Amino acid sequence: MTVRTLEALARLCEARARADLRHSATRDDALDVVALMKEALPDTFTGEPLPGAYSCGAGGGSSSLQGEPRRFLAALAAEARTKDGGYLSYAECVAVADRIGLNVPDVLALVERLNYDGELLKHGRLYTVTGVKPAAADVEQEEGLSPTERAQRRGWSSR
Repeated sequence: MTVRTLEALARLCEARARADLRHSATRDDALDVVALMKEALPDTFTGEPLPGAYSCGAGGGSSSLQGEPRRFLAALAAEARTKDGGYLSYAECVAVADRIGLNVPDVLALVERLNYDGELLKHGRLYTVTGVKPAAADVEQEEGLSPTERAQRRGWSSR
């Protein structure tokens, strides 16, 4: 279970209390949320790994990545550093996996798991690798652009 999951549980618990017009959550709210999450995310609560998933060590984060996922993330980071703004499409992630000969049963499941664990962040249809900063020139080129222009430059939909 990740920090993001725990934060989501806390937010859901607070929302459950607000739905009952209360200002503070109770033990029953927490139990309701845990039951909801067990139904929605059985893999998280049963310990069954997702296809292409990796096990998280103490502390989470990239230091807990082992083997193929770690190698894939390093290759994605190197590729992101060469891209405008550090953004990668899913197709580019698959191309990186093919180029390095990634040995996992399902690249999509691994990408989703890396996103879920906060290692690979999804922005619309594009991904960024956590901790990889775009080149200074990319940041300078975006200064003064409107949010719409910035989104179009990054390849995001303007809707």
